Amino acid sequence: MNWRQHFTEKRDHVRIKVDTTAVLTMGIKELPMKCLDISASGAKLQYKGVSGLVTGDLGFIEINSAGGTTAPLTASVRICRIQPMGDFEEIGVELTNVR
Repeated sequence: MNWRQHFTEKRDHVRIKVDTTAVLTMGIKELPMKCLDISASGAKLQYKGVSGLVTGDLGFIEINSAGGTTAPLTASVRICRIQPMGDFEEIGVELTNVR
């Protein structure tokens, strides 16, 4: 099996590792995040502390570009995973409406 076949069996979209800031807005609450990776359908975020989020919550995200001149990515999101990691939480979001 070549790497392309292996990849297509694992994911529909390539994940790109990034190290940039993001803001997750849930109602009136804004949570500063670090974006660890992103794909066409979702992102993995890191939050310092306990976010209080629940799987299935809906919100809005703005992910800053690491390039400086590129506009931030903005999208509606659905929380699909929350995993405690010591002092942090890793949060998986599905991008439901990229603007």
